[in-house]
Amino acid sequence: MKGAGNGMATTSVVLGIVGVGFGLIPVMALVAFLFAGLAIIFGVLGRWRGSDRGRRRAMWGLVLGIIAVGLGILGLVIVLNDPVGSIFEG
Repeated sequence: MKGAGNGMATTSVVLGIVGVGFGLIPVMALVAFLFAGLAIIFGVLGRWRGSDRGRRRAMWGLVLGIIAVGLGILGLVIVLNDPVGSIFEG
């Protein structure tokens, strides 16, 4: 089947992008962790399969997943160190 893609790699990239998006919102840090973890898992599985193009895509998913983890940690630090609760007051 010519042109068949690596679904795990594509899933990893999409989940990584969504994880980074949620990671940019400090209150959504736990959701970012969820998507980041899934992106990393699918990225690792996608690296084992497919062509070079699929492996590159899976690597991007891994990188985005790791970035989402970092943003999630930063978001948790921001939320947990807000003594007044000003994040939630608007």
